[in-house]
Amino acid sequence: MNRDAAAGVVASLWRYPVKSMQGEPLEEARFEATGISGDRAYAVIEPASGRVASAKSERWAKLLECRARYTVPSGEGGPPGDLEIELAGGERLRAGAAEFDARLSRALGVGAAALDGPRPADPQFDAAPVHLITSASLERLAAICGLPALDERRFRPNVVVATFAAAHGFVEQDWIGRTIALGEEVRLRIESACERCAMTLLAQPGLAREPRIFESVRRAAGGCLGVYASVVARGRVRCGDRVRLL
Repeated sequence: MNRDAAAGVVASLWRYPVKSMQGEPLEEARFEATGISGDRAYAVIEPASGRVASAKSERWAKLLECRARYTVPSGEGGPPGDLEIELAGGERLRAGAAEFDARLSRALGVGAAALDGPRPADPQFDAAPVHLITSASLERLAAICGLPALDERRFRPNVVVATFAAAHGFVEQDWIGRTIALGEEVRLRIESACERCAMTLLAQPGLAREPRIFESVRRAAGGCLGVYASVVARGRVRCGDRVRLL
């Protein structure tokens, strides 16, 4: 592909304040060296062991029914604000409030749970600060699965790039080792493919369990979909910004 080639536009931006919980869509995001400001700054832990809880475990499956967001909208500058968690039944909890851990534990159906964070300098990432996926990949996988479309929420990306009509297949795999520009300020180094796990098939609000996804990714793409990236130039990105390969 040519240098400084147009690859698409930023279709959506996502931030996940608490690991394994639902995230929040953003119209604008600030990218720091650690990724989107406030992303995965918190995690739920099991106090007795200190282990980080994951929705991949049946014990912690209800994490994915909870939605986490910050009280200061994206784009207003400064810290993201206080953390708020909306439970499956609609109850909202403010981090740090009285009885927070006890109420969260009851909602999750576990003996004890505690919120750990914020850790802005040490977020809870699996492999790299930014996860990116393209519309071309989602469309290709949907066709392989025999589905009309796939909801991007199943893959928990930070950035979804709407690729041009000429792009087909798992195009971001060809970007590994390259630097891409998001808008005028942010530059990402595409580091590696994203190996998928059972999170992709789990049920979550508005989405039924879909076992075809995990098996189709394994057969058609070697178990990988989307890519991981590091931030090499910080700044702001807005939905609709151009994406270029440098």
